[in-house]
Amino acid sequence: MPPANDLSNLMPGRISFRLGGLIAASFAFVVGALWVTAISHLGISKFVNTLGAILAPAYGIMIVDFYLIRRGVLDIRGLYSAAPGGAYRYGRGSNGQALAAFAVAALFSVSAVWLPALDFLTGFDWVIGAVLGGALYYGLTAARRA
Repeated sequence: MPPANDLSNLMPGRISFRLGGLIAASFAFVVGALWVTAISHLGISKFVNTLGAILAPAYGIMIVDFYLIRRGVLDIRGLYSAAPGGAYRYGRGSNGQALAAFAVAALFSVSAVWLPALDFLTGFDWVIGAVLGGALYYGLTAARRA
């Protein structure tokens, strides 16, 4: 039920709760079907390393944003405010610097999992993704503020 709610809240005008449930169930079926064929063929370690390499930059960006950019201060009212000048209001509804940093860091860390030339980085994919994502986000945010 939570994925159906999430999907229906993503686009309330187009996705009903029922359609959200069908989308979530379809996605779960595809992942379940692929688990036996494709994912078991790749091996669980490649799958887990790839998943970690994708999630690690998001972690690095969130940590840098909270501790270095915002100095550990969370504006609760601003978090739920839709005011144009709000603390968490971004152009077109998303933080462009965070998305750019995430894309570059995720691409590199996933490449470190799959490219044979980067085998020497095996086991450090998560750390590389988190540090690279955080560093890129900090650099892009600092450049924007300057």
